[in-house]
Amino acid sequence: MPFLETVPAWWKLGWNPDVPALEVWVAKAFLAELPPIPSTAPMIQLRNGLVTQGLYSSFCCDLSAESFGFNKSVQRMEMAETTADFIQFRIPLPRIRHLTEESCPNCNGTGSWGIGGRCPFCHGLRFRTGFKWNAGFATTKSLALLFYLLETLPRGDMPTRAPQCLSLRLCADGEINGSSIGGELSRDGLRLFDCAVHGESRIAGAMKDSITTAMRGAWRHIMGYGAYCEPVLGVNVSDTCNLCLTCSPGDAAVYTQNSQTVPNHGCKIGSHGMQNPAQALVCLAGLGAFSEELQDLYWSRQGANR
Repeated sequence: MPFLETVPAWWKLGWNPDVPALEVWVAKAFLAELPPIPSTAPMIQLRNGLVTQGLYSSFCCDLSAESFGFNKSVQRMEMAETTADFIQFRIPLPRIRHLTEESCPNCNGTGSWGIGGRCPFCHGLRFRTGFKWNAGFATTKSLALLFYLLETLPRGDMPTRAPQCLSLRLCADGEINGSSIGGELSRDGLRLFDCAVHGESRIAGAMKDSITTAMRGAWRHIMGYGAYCEPVLGVNVSDTCNLCLTCSPGDAAVYTQNSQTVPNHGCKIGSHGMQNPAQALVCLAGLGAFSEELQDLYWSRQGANR
């Protein structure tokens, strides 16, 4: 992502709370010029090997197919004629935490604790819980590959006047900090963020609420918890035009690294303590809501239809 120039958007990130799912919109013009990856390429053979080992059921690296990535995690959607310039890809969030058929041994399957209390181990659900981490990794590994392909700068004209606001990179393995998120907030993205914080509209509060709601909805779906058992989900929008998203356990965070008083350049997006796919997907949901807020602000300032 170039920091010093405006580039028309070739892809954009969004959040759909109804599914719930991340959404990635990619310009048809960009997809048309994206070269295919040969099946003999090491990156393809490595991923096909994971399927052969039985870790995943399928893999596809063709963005023109009905699905992309592992286990059909990225779904290509049929679009109406009015939005034909962009293709929508939907990434439904997986359910990682699930109830087993085994009763909770701590409360003997009653869900109760003490006098009128809720069992702190099963949270009143009466059964042991399990975690399907491979379902999370199928999604994050697919997103990591998609973001990698989207890092290529377009050569041709894109069908929009809206600027590219951000780019993302994602790590997806089981190592320490193996779900790290990186990327860039472009010059135009940072200027729109500055407008939200310091401009006449002063919508930073509403932006923060939107991001928080997205992260909370993502966490509840992925981990199957209600409001009584949420981690510390934090959203901080500072006067220095920095965004910080936090998600426990631990000190997992995704943040911008803007150190400028005047947003004439873009800035890096970094993270620390991102240990698992659940944390990564929750923070990506927040970034999806953030991206949509920037896009809406751009078009409201233009006073024009999209």
